[in-house]
Amino acid sequence: MLDASIPVFWASVGDFFGRKSFGAIRGNMNLFYTWGAILGPFAAGAIYDRTQSYELVFTGITIALLISTAMTALLIKPWTKLGTSARTPIH
Repeated sequence: MLDASIPVFWASVGDFFGRKSFGAIRGNMNLFYTWGAILGPFAAGAIYDRTQSYELVFTGITIALLISTAMTALLIKPWTKLGTSARTPIH
């Protein structure tokens, strides 16, 4: 399910910031993705070792995903914000 959203993330960066900054922005985003992929399993394992349950881990992930979903829903399309046509995204 999460893999299906990856093209949307890439397209959103282009729509919001244009092609000029695309590489730098995606590179910075990947820096955070990488650290999350490294530290996430380590933190989940440490929590399990202390509590003998993954309940806290799944609760935390669920809350984080709900917050990020709400924040994504609040995004304003750049062309709507600027009052230009919806058919001509900023590049």
